[in-house]
Amino acid sequence: LRDRVAAGAPLDGILVFRFGAGLFFENATHFDQRVRDLVSAATVPVRSVVLDAAAMDDIDFTGTEVLRRQAEDLATHGTRVFLTELSTDAEDCARRAGLDQVLTIVPRLEEAITYAAAGSAGTAGSSATSDGSDAAPPNLGIEDDGVLVVVGAFGGSSQELQVEVAD
Repeated sequence: LRDRVAAGAPLDGILVFRFGAGLFFENATHFDQRVRDLVSAATVPVRSVVLDAAAMDDIDFTGTEVLRRQAEDLATHGTRVFLTELSTDAEDCARRAGLDQVLTIVPRLEEAITYAAAGSAGTAGSSATSDGSDAAPPNLGIEDDGVLVVVGAFGGSSQELQVEVAD
């Protein structure tokens, strides 16, 4: 990921979370609670949650309902949700479930981070695509082991909230 996200503006209030499995009835509650706990633990308000769904090869009905409820609940607190790196099947499932009405589906993680940082393409009911612009994506704090995705630069400080990949 470090190679994919170029240097740019710091990320204030953006949480990037990668869940390391499909999202279905057996783990949906754990996923939901983990994201909510991370948002609550942040020392500054989280204004965007970027969900890296690269490992979510499957999302069942329970998973889509958890994503819907989570996006709606976070929106009441002014927090936007971006869902990115979906497989073709998972994206089709998300769109059929109408998730693109409550969160923003973005093809690539670096685009989602850029949109979240810029405050663009972040309205519920939208899907973002690359516009070919040369705008530099923001900085992103990343653990060196390549397993963890972390929050970058909350509140302009160097503090990072580490997020482990969930199994």
